[in-house]
Amino acid sequence: MSKKTGNGREKKREIDEEEFGGILFVAKHLMPVVTPSHVQLFEYMYQSLEMDAELIEFFLDYCCSLQKTNCRYMQKVAVDWHELGIRDVRAAREHVKNFDMAKGMKSGSGDGKSGGNTFFFKRKERKRFRREEEQSFPELQSGRGRL
Repeated sequence: MSKKTGNGREKKREIDEEEFGGILFVAKHLMPVVTPSHVQLFEYMYQSLEMDAELIEFFLDYCCSLQKTNCRYMQKVAVDWHELGIRDVRAAREHVKNFDMAKGMKSGSGDGKSGGNTFFFKRKERKRFRREEEQSFPELQSGRGRL
């Protein structure tokens, strides 16, 4: 999906610091540890795979609910979703639901989300929680110092 420039290099989408901060906020609350490799993976998903923040947050919720937070596993799943044309949360939910049924798993509440962590935020909730965390941790206000 990335655009090629005249010299054959891929042009990456610019990172929106507020959106990316929201992704990191969700990751820090769902994952036991967020490593620099995870941050690079999220940047890759956002820039190169052109996944939006909402889809990445759903992806995090899904991987954490399976207790599969290894970077290699997560990258493989992200690339698979990209190759399957999964571009929004609705398509991801449908894919997860079908995948769970194919594996013989139960999907919890029947809403298409995998069970486990249910930290998937609506945009307004995420912004409110982000503001509250910034008040508690002033170093997050600059958008820098991702970890």
